[in-house]
Amino acid sequence: MNKFKDFIEIDKKFQNSINLQLDIDNLSKLNSYIPTHSSILVLDGFLNNVLSDRDKANILIGPYGKGKSHLLLVLLALLNDGKGDRTKKTINKIEKVSKETAEKIKTIQSSVKPFLPVIISGTEKDLNKEFIIALMESLRKNNLMNVAPESDYGKALEVIAKWQKDFKQVYESFKQIVREYGRTVEEFMGELKEMKEEALNIFKEIHPKLTAGSEFMPMTVNNAMTLYGEINRALESYGYGGIYIIFDEFSKYIEGHEKDTFAYDMKILQDICELANNSKKQQIHITFVAHKSIKEYGNALSSDIVNAFKGVEGRLKEVRFVVSAQNNYELI
Repeated sequence: MNKFKDFIEIDKKFQNSINLQLDIDNLSKLNSYIPTHSSILVLDGFLNNVLSDRDKANILIGPYGKGKSHLLLVLLALLNDGKGDRTKKTINKIEKVSKETAEKIKTIQSSVKPFLPVIISGTEKDLNKEFIIALMESLRKNNLMNVAPESDYGKALEVIAKWQKDFKQVYESFKQIVREYGRTVEEFMGELKEMKEEALNIFKEIHPKLTAGSEFMPMTVNNAMTLYGEINRALESYGYGGIYIIFDEFSKYIEGHEKDTFAYDMKILQDICELANNSKKQQIHITFVAHKSIKEYGNALSSDIVNAFKGVEGRLKEVRFVVSAQNNYELI
């Protein structure tokens, strides 16, 4: 007896969810986007924010699996494609649903410089550090590392390279000490390149032992808000119109966060939102992605977490991704 599974199979492009960090340069994922009236309504709002220079900090709320990440993947591609070459196929699809939205895209691509995309995942314990790492990763991917000011990690690598070149005896002592921490020099330098905090702390311990007691205190920028502001200004001379930050899976970050450091992290988010809302010619936008608002958690979150988030919430415009039955029929 035949079964339904013998006749029906799921189109492979519908099986995989979108991972913004992994798929940001994936042309097949971009081209597989199917615009619907509900998704275009949300996309149109984000485009208006860029054109009107307003509402630059917002939170996109919608149920799991309804296409929020795919929509934002498309938005980032559209904002980072000045000539419209990579996104032409997608724009043609959008035009069939809304000519007005397609015209806005063409206006942005012809008159607004591209935006540098930055993806935050919320997996680091230190949110300030995560914002910095995500920005550095985006600069690296786009061959813009010369824009970045030196970090403590970069300075540490610079010092090690100098020891290796000019102070052989110090370098040999350094190798020996690093081995006592269970690492080779190559492994240790690799951890510094990945901005591992433990490696930097070890280097700070080692430095006085090799330099007659002098502390490792480089004059570098370690505050995320300051760093984003500096780099955003510098990007103008490289042909960029600003930075677009996506905080993906923000709900998971809220649900899994430790109470002890939550207030500190909310201050980081508050600062970034203020930086975005106050940005002018060189725009900074930040969009948080959540499956429900903080108010909808009820007693599932502690009052401390809810109260700490209020300072951020007041700086965010709430955008609802409303999906109807019509949306499903359009996809079919």
